[in-house]
Amino acid sequence: MFIKVNDTILKAELVDNSSTKALKKKLAQGPLTIHMNDYARMEKVGDLGFYLPVNDRYTQTEAKDLILYQGFFL
Repeated sequence: MFIKVNDTILKAELVDNSSTKALKKKLAQGPLTIHMNDYARMEKVGDLGFYLPVNDRYTQTEAKDLILYQGFFL
């Protein structure tokens, strides 16, 4: 998946689960714009405007990781 942030294009590698399958299905309908806000000066958060299935599991994140939090994309 490719993500455009202002004029920069980033490549995202997605895990294979029901969340990403649902996201891909949604993206097949057209591009998605997410307005992001700064959170604690260390991450950006944004509301998709719809829920995705959750696949809760313990994960250790690093800079540049994308995560889905309680059905919301962060």
